[in-house]
Order: sequence, then structure tokens, then C-alpha cells
Amino acid sequence: MQESLQAQLAVKRSALAKLTGQNPTAVAGNTTNIHGNVTGPVLSGSFSGPVTVGGTTVTHGSQINGSISAGRNVNIGTEQTIINQGDSFQVGSILSNVTQRIGMTSHLDPQNADQLKTLVAQLGVALQKYATQHPEQAEEVAQRTESAVAEAIKPKADKEAVQYRLERLIKAAAAVGGLLPFATQLADFIRKMVG
Repeated sequence: MQESLQAQLAVKRSALAKLTGQNPTAVAGNTTNIHGNVTGPVLSGSFSGPVTVGGTTVTHGSQINGSISAGRNVNIGTEQTIINQGDSFQVGSILSNVTQRIGMTSHLDPQNADQLKTLVAQLGVALQKYATQHPEQAEEVAQRTESAVAEAIKPKADKEAVQYRLERLIKAAAAVGGLLPFATQLADFIRKMVG
């Protein structure tokens, strides 16, 4: 209820500021349909007029040059085109967690751990290339990699469970052809490592 009232208040303030010739500014909360100059954090909304992102003013039809970073997905709309840059962040985050897990597993042979990290990193580089074209498939491959590695690095890995998860990884990678060689190499190494 309070969020709804805050959103209504923000709209009223914006309308009042527009009538008095002032520049309306964003307020905290879930604010939408903000007109005028907007700076500072905004949870969601549509904007008309110049928008400042990371110190760069963006107007209708202009482009942001440089990088935009976020802990979660970043959706950028330009002329009815949505560019979702969050997918590669998600894939990278999943595989980073996999690499950290491998590094924290003390019972693994150091050479196996290093080789496993290298193969996951190679798959990650390939996944980043496909994340924008095939975001759902890339995320699925990343999640299945995480699942297979998590099972394989257990102190007493269940070989059947590892095999099942590797088959699912290969199937997901096959849906995005360029990933199959990397996933196959990783799966072959895990099979050899588990025994």
C-alpha cells in the first residue's frame, strides 16, 4: 500500500514540478513514468527526456559508449530495441562459483583441480560468446556444468549421478553447436577423474 502511495506521490510531484517549470527528480521507491531529467538510482520506470547513466547523458536516439555494470540484469531500451546485457553476467557468475568450489575442495588432486578449473574457464569463454545470441541455452549449459562439477568433486562422488549430469550437460551444449567440443572435453576429463 505504501509503495503504491509513494508512486502516486512521485507522479503528482513530477506533474507539479512540470507545471511550475522545475526539473522533476526521481524519488526512492518503485517509481514509473518519470518525465524530465533523471539522476540517481531508479528501480524501474520509463523515461522521456535526457537520462544520466554513469555520468553520461543519454537522449532519445543517442547511444551509451563504454561499459555498464550491474550486479543483476541490465535492460537497455533504444528505439523499441531491448538489449539484455544481463545474460552474460549470469553465466559468468555461475561458472565463477564453479571455479571457486573447485578451489575450496581439499580432497582433489591439485593437478586435477587445476585442469578442471582450466576446462571450466574454457567453456566459460565459449559460453560468453553465445550468451547474447542464445541466452537461455547458455545459462542452461552453465547450470548443468555447475551441477555436474558439484557432483564430481564430492569426496565420494556417485558415478551414476555424475554420468547422468554429464549427459544432460552434453545434451544442452549440443543445442548450441559451438559449445559441444568444450563440454565434451570437460565431460571426458570428469569421467576420467571420477574413475
